[in-house]
Amino acid sequence: MKKKLLITLIAICTILFAIGMIKASAATEGIYTYTISNNKATITDCDTSASGEIVIPDKLGGYLVTTIDDSAFKHCSSLTNITIPDSITSIGNFAFNHCSSLVNITIPNGVTSIGRYAFYGCINLIAITIPDGVTSISDGVFSYCSSLTSITIPDGVTSIGNSTFEGCSNLLSITIPDSVTSIGRSAFIYCSRLASITIPDGVITIDSYAFRDCTSLVSISIPDSVTTIGGCAFMGCKSLKTVNITDLKAWCNIDFSTADSNPLYYTNKLFLNGNLLTDIAIPDGVITIGSHAFRDCTSLVSITIPDGVTSIGDFAFYNCTNLVTVTIPDSITNIDNQAFYNCNSLTDVYYTNTVEEWNKISIYGNHSLINATIHYNYDPMLKYLTYTLTNGEVTITNCDISAIGKIVIPDSIGGYPVTSIGDSAFYGCDSLESVTIPDGVTTISSYAFYNCSNLVSIRIHDGVKVIGDSAFYGCSSLTDVYYNSNLEKWNRISIGSNNQPLINATINYVKYQINEITIKDMSGNNLQAIPVGTFLATVSFTNVSSSEDAVIVLAQYADIGAFKGLMYIQTEDVPTGSTIKLSIPVDNSNGDVEELKAFCWESFNSLTPMGNSASFPVE
Repeated sequence: MKKKLLITLIAICTILFAIGMIKASAATEGIYTYTISNNKATITDCDTSASGEIVIPDKLGGYLVTTIDDSAFKHCSSLTNITIPDSITSIGNFAFNHCSSLVNITIPNGVTSIGRYAFYGCINLIAITIPDGVTSISDGVFSYCSSLTSITIPDGVTSIGNSTFEGCSNLLSITIPDSVTSIGRSAFIYCSRLASITIPDGVITIDSYAFRDCTSLVSISIPDSVTTIGGCAFMGCKSLKTVNITDLKAWCNIDFSTADSNPLYYTNKLFLNGNLLTDIAIPDGVITIGSHAFRDCTSLVSITIPDGVTSIGDFAFYNCTNLVTVTIPDSITNIDNQAFYNCNSLTDVYYTNTVEEWNKISIYGNHSLINATIHYNYDPMLKYLTYTLTNGEVTITNCDISAIGKIVIPDSIGGYPVTSIGDSAFYGCDSLESVTIPDGVTTISSYAFYNCSNLVSIRIHDGVKVIGDSAFYGCSSLTDVYYNSNLEKWNRISIGSNNQPLINATINYVKYQINEITIKDMSGNNLQAIPVGTFLATVSFTNVSSSEDAVIVLAQYADIGAFKGLMYIQTEDVPTGSTIKLSIPVDNSNGDVEELKAFCWESFNSLTPMGNSASFPVE
């Protein structure tokens, strides 16, 4: 009976082993030690006496070899060349660690995973190809492969791990694919011969020490997707000459934790799309200028900070020794420690509000700023506009062609009303996208916006009586005219010849003029920025020219600029000529609301636009 039971157990074990349910004990074939599991072989060890060139077999003990286990070839210091079979899909941690004589290795396309420090200390490894199936490069994989000169990372890799290329002192070039979103801590530290690198669009994080002591690094391009650059990321990059960016708004929003996490610490030149920045107009939508953002940028001569910016971080413009003028909006509430320290050439600060409001700003350690001449109640548009004064009225005569994007012409200059746009005032301003004409303007003269080929929209008030010949000739992109009255009044305007782009545009007749959005906390205190939590948005609309029902729509946009949702407030029997304010509670408990926009529509059903829009922060 016992004999029969023993035979039965042997038979069962034989069947289970055959289908891979029992893991085989270690077996040796030649120089390899391996295990069998699920009918597949894993190489667990190689005799450290193995030398020269070896070809790893695709089968051991009759089983397909699919894995090189952790530390399998560690310290096989006499191996010079290794061929890995196509059957391998995984290379474990430390697998070829300190194979110091290894010159060549071919990794087959079937490999999808390479473990931590797999090739650490392979000091004679010259080149390696990472297969397309690999999606992440683990920590320290090629650390101290000091003979490695170039490497191409395949599309599909999403992250470069910590210390991946640490100490690759002969690495001259590397291609990083667009799929990468993060560069790990110390990823390229001590790559002392790396001269340039382009970080692709899509990278969000550059971790601490990522490029520390890349002493030959001359240029670097940083895309607008980057939101975080860790401490000392560029420490010791003493050869840097060029830092190139594509989006000034994105750059402003990076909060550099240390001076040498900003590559500008080693070069005084910042390039925007290849052009050296000397005069900066920080884009609308920026709320905070981060710490060290423009530190040591000695090429800067003037800075215009837009309305909506509430704070300037520590050392933001530290040591900008050639900075002469700064324009600061009244939205600023705080200028942090030494933001303008050692800006010894600073002579003029243009502030858009009163001396009383200026004195409320918290300013720490900014003697260069405090000692400059402060010009109060300054209108930033005057930087671009040239004008004449005749009989107490202002005519805009010229606009600097460097003006880009949106221009709002002021209602008055020097206390005198702006009443006309002169001949050829904006002639050839082909970077201009939208223009708002103030209430008091009665005349838009001939050729005023001639060949403004990128002008998309213009806002005109019902005070305009004359539009001269060819005023909008060549405005091939003009699609929308926003007019704050009705068709009858529009038809009364004398429009000269050669203004087809204006005539053919969509005329949006404004029945309600959205004036502004302000926000308050639940206690009624004014706020300068959208808070986390619940707050009140007050929408003001004026110049009502219709007694029809209206719907005020408040749109929320998330922190990546994506539409988030709508809230509606309906009003009825709005009196003609009235000014209405509506307070709408907004729940921002998740902290993902970046912008609010208000619109005015006819009804819930038709949603026909009836007026302009306003936003907070200002567009």
